[in-house]
Amino acid sequence: MTTQVLDGRVVIYGVPHWYEGRQDVFEPKCFAGSLDMVWFGIEHRYQEKPLGCQEDGSLELHDDDLALSFRLKLGPGALERLDGRDEASAAYSVLDSEIRNGVRHIKSAILVEISACHVASLRATHCIVRDANKVGPLALDAKRGFASDAAATKFLAALRNLDSG
Repeated sequence: MTTQVLDGRVVIYGVPHWYEGRQDVFEPKCFAGSLDMVWFGIEHRYQEKPLGCQEDGSLELHDDDLALSFRLKLGPGALERLDGRDEASAAYSVLDSEIRNGVRHIKSAILVEISACHVASLRATHCIVRDANKVGPLALDAKRGFASDAAATKFLAALRNLDSG
């Protein structure tokens, strides 16, 4: 049996997105100091058992100037629970922000949880299932491959929408 991981970007810095009726932008390193004790769920359903967490070693995070990326080791039944979700969403609490030209720039926040979603507020995020034996270190994969993975994921989603329409 092939061991699988779920790789992706949950936050892309500098990219505006709509949340609760306003436009937000995450600034680079806004989660610095809060990247521990994070867990990974589905659609922010806190009452359900998470797919993984940092404490048990199943969730790894990588934060650089472009994005906050993740790798989740998938356990038994995880693919069924993911049910085709290919976007990622962060649950967070804002500590410091400022409004510039009508856009809230998040300068500091506490990351609580990451969820796989069918539709995330930051639409440029992605999740992709990969063979664990064919991945490199998360930092290197995030730097090299995530842009093409995200483009492929969005392309396939657009094709599905055309086919169902």
